[in-house]
Amino acid sequence: MRQIEDLRVAGREPQSALCRKIRQERERGNALSTQRITALAGVSRATYYRFDPEGPPAVKDVELRDAIQRIASKHPACGRPRITAELKRQGWEANHKRVGHILREDNLLCIRRQKWQTTTDPRTATASIRTWYAR
Repeated sequence: MRQIEDLRVAGREPQSALCRKIRQERERGNALSTQRITALAGVSRATYYRFDPEGPPAVKDVELRDAIQRIASKHPACGRPRITAELKRQGWEANHKRVGHILREDNLLCIRRQKWQTTTDPRTATASIRTWYAR
């Protein structure tokens, strides 16, 4: 019972510290379920399972980021959909939302092309309108 109170007090600590304490309680053989312990600590189960201090660093994410940067520098006018398609052609399993997130983080937004070309000179257009009204 004392352990549960400790977790309640620990509710003000950062989530990583809470997850560490929950993991320690689970390793000690606490009779409470993971769902109950995380609820008492005020941490979602998803956060608890996501936090893994002994887990390997995300090397695959760094490689994906490198591939996206290479494609974006090679084709600066390509946006998220085309970069995602190119990654899939290269064999990457990349979600379009993840690609967009990385592009925004690295500020690799595409250069937008102008949709149409202006064919009227605004100085002449206003002059011709004035002459038309003067009639």
